[in-house]
Formats: sequence, structure tokens, C-alpha cells
Amino acid sequence: MDEYARAIETYKEQWEAFAGSRQDKAFFRAQRPTAVAWKVRDMDELLERFAALRGQCDQIHWGWINGRWLLTLHLAHGTLPWQITLVKLMQRKPGAADPTGLDHIDFYHPGNAPERLEAEPGLRWNSEVNGQTCRWLSVWFAGTEAKLRTDTVMHVCAAEMEGIGQMIIAAT
Repeated sequence: MDEYARAIETYKEQWEAFAGSRQDKAFFRAQRPTAVAWKVRDMDELLERFAALRGQCDQIHWGWINGRWLLTLHLAHGTLPWQITLVKLMQRKPGAADPTGLDHIDFYHPGNAPERLEAEPGLRWNSEVNGQTCRWLSVWFAGTEAKLRTDTVMHVCAAEMEGIGQMIIAAT
């Protein structure tokens, strides 16, 4: 947990500096983090990190997305810095060699973010989707990424499970 906490604290400092440098400081400072995403090299590291965290969790979701495993873990007791209680462990995409460690932080926003981001001069951002249930706005700063979402990754996990449930019912 210390490794995650240190990385989040460093990211938080970068985010606060970034927010303070923007035209609409209030908008960026109002974003609330919901999850930390941690990228791992391979299945061995994924299982090692999962084993270290699972005893602290009350909900865990495994999803096979884009040829790799993504785990979403909810910490049952206590939080990481910034009141974060969700950890996403992500294998690298097949064939990728991108850095491991803290990949991004998810932030909740109420839905007016595209207009606010569009008004920011020189801001690098875009809208992204992954399947029918996962949508976010990516904002890049200080060599890292923030994902602004109108939901949490737990909503995505629940929607994925609901979709599978509907497929099972339809097949009966």
C-alpha cells in the first residue's frame, strides 16, 4: 500500500500544480478522484499485486478487455490518499512496452466537462470509449493522464456483468 500511496501523493502534487495553472482553476480543483490505475508488466506481477491487495477488499471484478486482464478492487476498510478506495490493476496491452506503475487516476465529473475542457487554451484532451459501457475524457498533463468520468469504474463492472446476465437469460 505504501507504494500506491507514494505514487498517488506525487500525482496529487502534479494535479494540484496543473489545476492551479489552468484558466478555469475552480473546475479542475473540483474534480474528485475515485480510482487509481496501476499498470503491470505481465500476469505474474498482476497475480502478485492481486494477492497483496485481495485481503483488504470486499468487491473484486476481473475483466478480459482488449486481450488483457483488468482487475477492479474496492478497499473495504481505509483508503489510499485523496480518499481513493478503488484500485484498478491493468496488464499492459499485448505487445506494448509502456511504463508500469501509476498509469492514471479516474476523476468523477458531473457531465459538463467537454465544454469546460474545450474552453481551456492549449489543453491536450480527448473523448474515449471502450465498448458500450466505458466512456471517459482523457486529459494529459505532466507526463501522466487523468480520466474524467460521469460514473465510476464500478458502474462499468456492473454494466458488464448485467450484459452477461442478459445474454444468459436470452439463451434460456
